[in-house]
Amino acid sequence: MIIPEVKNISDTVELHVFDMKVLTPEMILQINENLVSICEGDSESPVELVKSNFLTFLSSKDYRTRIGAVAEFFIHLYLNQLGLKQEFLFFNLEE
Repeated sequence: MIIPEVKNISDTVELHVFDMKVLTPEMILQINENLVSICEGDSESPVELVKSNFLTFLSSKDYRTRIGAVAEFFIHLYLNQLGLKQEFLFFNLEE
């Protein structure tokens, strides 16, 4: 589970800050459980294949794009954790 530090900016605005230095076993499980749906939607692809595709995708990008893509993935993971519905596929948006 991703647990951010929440800072109140105003009465109606919160800032959620993630400071993840190490992935915990819980986070790894959360990634494994959500990776396919975040990247491919309602897919029958095995998680290991999607992991491989994700690494291939990242390896073809420059450093700044890789960092941005990984950050965006974690935002999707966190929003899914909050129960929000994803309306697009991560791979389609990134490509």
